[in-house]
Amino acid sequence: MHYVHRRLEPVDLVALFRLADVFLATPLRDGVNLTAKAFVAARIDNSGVLVLSEFSGAAGDLADAAIVNPYDVGELKRAIAAAADAGRAVGDDSAMRRMRQSVHRQDVRWWVRRMLEVLDGDRPPVPRQREAAVELG
Repeated sequence: MHYVHRRLEPVDLVALFRLADVFLATPLRDGVNLTAKAFVAARIDNSGVLVLSEFSGAAGDLADAAIVNPYDVGELKRAIAAAADAGRAVGDDSAMRRMRQSVHRQDVRWWVRRMLEVLDGDRPPVPRQREAAVELG
């Protein structure tokens, strides 16, 4: 496990995303949305596991991630262990495939349309709630 606390060039960041079996994005409040989605976008082989805080804004969009409460150390530990095992295993890549489809579908045009619909009153804002997570192990 490596913690990198510095700015990386985009090409280096994508290389690290592609090398990692597991990406841990566990903010204690809303955040890390684009980083988690960038990890998913970089997984062109549909491998890897995303462990994502339920407090992240991306948790609703990436429900196939291992959604955790980062304040619950036991839950976080179990999710990391299960993700490490799943990330090394060759097998079902459907969760990452579904998350990649979601990230691809929700591009900047989708967000602009969504925001304009909300502003026009045609659609209510996206609810901020935890969705059911897929069990890893």
